[in-house]
Amino acid sequence: MGVDMNYEFQKKSPKGWDRVNDNFSNDRSYLLYSWLGLDARNTWGVAAITPLRGLPDDIELQWDEDGCDDYWGEHSQTWLLSDEILASTSPVAIEDDEPGSVVAEFCAEVQRIHGLHGTVRIVLGFTG
Repeated sequence: MGVDMNYEFQKKSPKGWDRVNDNFSNDRSYLLYSWLGLDARNTWGVAAITPLRGLPDDIELQWDEDGCDDYWGEHSQTWLLSDEILASTSPVAIEDDEPGSVVAEFCAEVQRIHGLHGTVRIVLGFTG
């Protein structure tokens, strides 16, 4: 069983934070997950951009009958700003690790959305 990321890009509006559509494939990459703060699968010793923060104050978990949040994931919820991601040095894949391309794709999508909307928030959690 693997771990998957649940995420949402959001832009600030007068009403709060609004979802932004994205083109990220969300292919599984423990290298990316480690960089975003998930320590459980960090076999590379990658430094996280920031320690896990939990969900932002304006978002609450919605538990289902199985005790899971289907939207934000089962564990390790956090959020980051596009400025933080773009200012951080992205991890480099080791030993021809193919998931390194997912990191590059994610960074390119953060850059694209940041260019369209300015600073955006990425809220995420993990399942599995």
